[in-house]
Amino acid sequence: MTNMKFYRIIILLTIFSCIIVGCSDDMESSIPDVPKFRVECDMRQAAYSSLNAPGQFVMVEKNSHGYKLGYAGLIVGQSAFPGFNNEKVFLAFDRACPVESNSNVAVDLVNDAVGTAICPKCKTEYDLNNGGAPKGVGKEYLRKYSVVVRGDVIIVSN
Repeated sequence: MTNMKFYRIIILLTIFSCIIVGCSDDMESSIPDVPKFRVECDMRQAAYSSLNAPGQFVMVEKNSHGYKLGYAGLIVGQSAFPGFNNEKVFLAFDRACPVESNSNVAVDLVNDAVGTAICPKCKTEYDLNNGGAPKGVGKEYLRKYSVVVRGDVIIVSN
């Protein structure tokens, strides 16, 4: 009987270990890590004023010093869907298409006012309002970056 109890414990521990490992939120992106960056988008400036409206996104290629941002540039915007307590939700994504994983293949914004980006090569569409969710060939979301808002300034960093 003790052997049977021992085997049950081993089986339960094995199952438990598989569950713990399988439930990790960490998903490695196909987009490589990039050197640290930080960029400020002041919504009082013409280039970023559209970000005051929900569902609007802009592409940001370089910082004020001319250095490339992200792997293939950035998309920064305000989600069409408010967060808790009806606050504005700002998002930032790398423009690199996860299917292509090439800094020379960047998704383009679709001028549809609903936050869609599309890869010119594989034609995968990404729903920017839904965390960069893919629709099409791609199964991986766009890589997200950290966003902090201070007044009218959106700060994006990695």
